[in-house]
Amino acid sequence: LLAGIDDRDIWDHTTLMVVSDHGMTEVNEIIEVSGPLENAGIDADVIPAGATATVYLKDPTTRLEALRVLRDIPEVVVYAAEDLPAELRIRHPRRNGDLILITPPPRTFFQPGLLRSVGHYIGGILFDWKLGMHGYTTDHPDMGAILLSMGRGVPMGVHIGPVDNIQVA
Repeated sequence: LLAGIDDRDIWDHTTLMVVSDHGMTEVNEIIEVSGPLENAGIDADVIPAGATATVYLKDPTTRLEALRVLRDIPEVVVYAAEDLPAELRIRHPRRNGDLILITPPPRTFFQPGLLRSVGHYIGGILFDWKLGMHGYTTDHPDMGAILLSMGRGVPMGVHIGPVDNIQVA
């Protein structure tokens, strides 16, 4: 891209901006949620998504017991869907299950699957792969996104500090 802009000599009327929608951080501790629920006799579907997991209870009368079981997992915060803090910006009436779990890094929610587990294991041994994740609270320093700009209207060498990337437009 840069070479193409150079070749066309169009920097005087081109502004290039590169942004990301989130940062990433290394994780190395996997939290499995289905097991504790099953051990307590609670039938639920668990949808893990990195820093969060959503629990859909098959029987709503098991909600209090599920809350108790899940709150016993270290470093896991559990919310009933209607109690999600607005600042988390994940409240959605059609997407949230009955319970929502949040954990800080280096922990992540994960549903073990043979293919994924074997891939991570082999990749870790052969290539020293690290597992990265996003979706943690925005106050975590690794969750910062990038904003790089150059070209027309952008002074060279200026560092403007943190930018709320929803304000870029």
